[in-house]
Amino acid sequence: MKKTSLKVTRLEQALATEHPTLTVRIFSDGRREITLIHRDILFVPFVIQDQETEKILLVNLALIEKRVKEKISNPEESPGFLSKKAGSFSGVGQRTVQLWTERGLISPDVADTTGTGQRRLYSFLNCVEIGIIQSLAQERLSFRLIREIMTYLREKGG
Repeated sequence: MKKTSLKVTRLEQALATEHPTLTVRIFSDGRREITLIHRDILFVPFVIQDQETEKILLVNLALIEKRVKEKISNPEESPGFLSKKAGSFSGVGQRTVQLWTERGLISPDVADTTGTGQRRLYSFLNCVEIGIIQSLAQERLSFRLIREIMTYLREKGG
């Protein structure tokens, strides 16, 4: 069953802009600040790391989208990708994509399983999300924080 949505997500809105970047600022006291920026917004990245800040991550969303697009011939024409193919666009194995799905980091947009013998199908946007998760996982972020970031990206825009 294909999922549909009338409103676009923050991630979809960001990808439609020039130079979208995901910023994650992790403070020493455990607080987090997740933001989407792009060139059209007057923004100065956190150049100076103050005493309150433990870590700052900048993820170039446009670059991840470009890498996925380069590996897919016609993203709009595909009915969806199985986990093995969806992961391969970002250099992630099939089992990793399945694990991330089971842990709630990603949710297949085209078809999700509802019983045994069902196949999950991931959309082009899901493939970009896998690339984002891969970038965040390489920074050794917890599943909990990655889930929080992905939830932020999937929220409906205004």
